[in-house]
Amino acid sequence: MIVDDTVFVRELVKAVMKPAGHICVAEAADGVEALTLTSQTLPDLIFMDLVMPRMNGVNSAKAIREMWPEARIVAFTTMEKGDLPGAGDDFFDGWISKPFDKEQILNTIRSLFPNEGKTEARND
Repeated sequence: MIVDDTVFVRELVKAVMKPAGHICVAEAADGVEALTLTSQTLPDLIFMDLVMPRMNGVNSAKAIREMWPEARIVAFTTMEKGDLPGAGDDFFDGWISKPFDKEQILNTIRSLFPNEGKTEARND
């Protein structure tokens, strides 16, 4: 799932993911939408903007963690890691600072899903 209040950013992230074989099952424009969609889709990976209307990314990530602890949530923001007050960045499995390049997104996915696309050798 891609959660960002800017349509262009959501489209850009999808454009990076699709050629690499990853699909976006849901998009949300804010944290409230993200909570609703998470309860319906249980996404494996969530790219979460931090500054959004209605509900920010930290509060949304915290609520998603309570609902779906297995989800991997990546902060996707103009803020630098460590700039969040308190333990806000504890809810995130990764951090991508905007502006980003496509390799940052793909490398983050690879690091969170190291065995995806790999098959084990079989001795038949």
